[in-house]
Amino acid sequence: MPAMTPAERLLTAQAQRPDRKLGRPRRAPHRNETRRGLQIGHVAGIAIRVHSSVVVIAALLTWSLATDALPNAASGYPTAVYWTLAAVVAVAFLVALLAHELSHSIVARRHGVKVESITLWMLGGLAALESDPGDATAALRIALAGPAMSFALGVGFALGAVAVAALGGPAVIVAALVWLASISAVLAVFNLVPAAPLDGGRVLAALLWRHRGDRVSAAVSATRAGRVFGYVLIALGTLELLAGGTVGGVWFVFLGWFILGSARAEAAATVVRYDLAALPVGRVMRFVPVRVPATMPLDVLVRDQLPADHDAVVPVTAPDGKVVGVVTRPRLEALGGPHLGWRACDVMWTTERVARAEPEESLADLIERMAGTPSGYALVYSGDELVGIVTPSDVAAATNDATARRARGRRSHGQHTAH
Repeated sequence: MPAMTPAERLLTAQAQRPDRKLGRPRRAPHRNETRRGLQIGHVAGIAIRVHSSVVVIAALLTWSLATDALPNAASGYPTAVYWTLAAVVAVAFLVALLAHELSHSIVARRHGVKVESITLWMLGGLAALESDPGDATAALRIALAGPAMSFALGVGFALGAVAVAALGGPAVIVAALVWLASISAVLAVFNLVPAAPLDGGRVLAALLWRHRGDRVSAAVSATRAGRVFGYVLIALGTLELLAGGTVGGVWFVFLGWFILGSARAEAAATVVRYDLAALPVGRVMRFVPVRVPATMPLDVLVRDQLPADHDAVVPVTAPDGKVVGVVTRPRLEALGGPHLGWRACDVMWTTERVARAEPEESLADLIERMAGTPSGYALVYSGDELVGIVTPSDVAAATNDATARRARGRRSHGQHTAH
């Protein structure tokens, strides 16, 4: 699966949860810090990172193989053999995931798409592409590269199992190779389901793009299929839970929830990248009639100055009138209470942690910067004067409007064609 774009990260970001041990907010983790993982090296010039969740998956795989899959397929070996071979197989599986993502990345670079990194995590791999393919053919080749590698690995593991068995090798080695062949084939087939954000969704989007000549509508159609597939997985998981299948049911529900959320975010991000590029920030920003001093007691600010909406924001000023930060409702909700004795400056996001924009610039460009900040907000200046603020809700509203306009345009085009 591909990595989230900055726009997707902004549109799906959760509220910050600062550390509360000392009663005052400390530095909240940067969104990118929680997603990139530990860098372990480079392959073909691409940074390779491992998320902490990989350790959990590797441990679960090792346990499952050592206690169930391998003993059932090849009995009679010492326990140490099962555990050692299970650990090797778990690592081989992670290497196979990396090879899948590297295939996407190498083909992408051949088509002029820069690749920042690959991150292995709980649900597979994420290749962070810095731009989109220039044409439908390139997009199709990039999407197919990963499943093709998984199929090739599956065939290779299967041939290895046949060779080891023919030479009279240990049955437990044959069982391990068969498991790797099977899981590689399953990975390839599952990823080819025509539903974004899976590779099959990329294939569907590329084919629709080639047929329609419209990249955005093709991508949105693929994400719509992704939402349907997500609901199907959730329904299957729920049925399995009701039938008593706890582990499988939970896994299906979780996977369906992930695909559903990713498909929604991808649809929104596609609209952001292409339909909002011509929309100036000044058309979206909200004006800021109220500013508060940094020393204002927080309870007074919340009671008298902070608007009621869920992502309300108030600029904070220094004694000389310069804006030095913002207080946001999501920040306050994440900190919890009580706020006795606190001041605005104790809980504000400083200007260094808020994006800066001008009214004339593209909203799509600003969203990229907003996604790279801990706050997710932007201050809009005309020269040195603060003239507005852009919140995540403002971005979501603009995205929804653009999506609705595109839908109306498709309906109008369809009616015209019918006549």
